[in-house]
Amino acid sequence: MNKILKEAKRLLDDQENILATLTCSVTGYIVTNNTPRPGILLATNKRIIFYGQASMHFKNELIEEFKYEKILSIEKKRKIFDKKIIIYYKDEYIMFGQILNQNIEEFIEVIKMKSNI
Repeated sequence: MNKILKEAKRLLDDQENILATLTCSVTGYIVTNNTPRPGILLATNKRIIFYGQASMHFKNELIEEFKYEKILSIEKKRKIFDKKIIIYYKDEYIMFGQILNQNIEEFIEVIKMKSNI
């Protein structure tokens, strides 16, 4: 198990299980000021969690939680050198890029299933 996943698992509640993961960066979100923040995105049976470790470039860890019931839609965009996932959430959107995993479709399907979209 990689180090960042091991650290992210401490954020889980009792009876919460990881259904899918993506190693990626949050690239468009109010708390990042559009500066890519590397980390891991967890889809659990209860919520979505983004966890970014503290590092030389980022003094504090970043923990963001997204409730399935507040997700309006999700889409995948493909650029020449990058794949992105955009989650439309309440009255904003969150963009994830620099995705290193190949299981993007599986991850999106889990989110669609859990959020009934």
